[in-house]
Amino acid sequence: MEAVAQKYMGKGVSVTTVNESHVGILTRYHDGWITLTYKYKDLDLNCDYIVKMQSHPLPREKHVAE
Repeated sequence: MEAVAQKYMGKGVSVTTVNESHVGILTRYHDGWITLTYKYKDLDLNCDYIVKMQSHPLPREKHVAE
């Protein structure tokens, strides 16, 4: 799984686990866990439960200074 994680590091991915699916930017891999970041929130997923990971383009967000 580490080789796959390195391939998608910093890119938008769609990750399917045993129970659900998640979309985000793959930002970290450490000791069998990956971190997805989407809309300023981090989600840690255990690689033992990942069934599928594929490239997924993310929409660009427009940030407006208030």
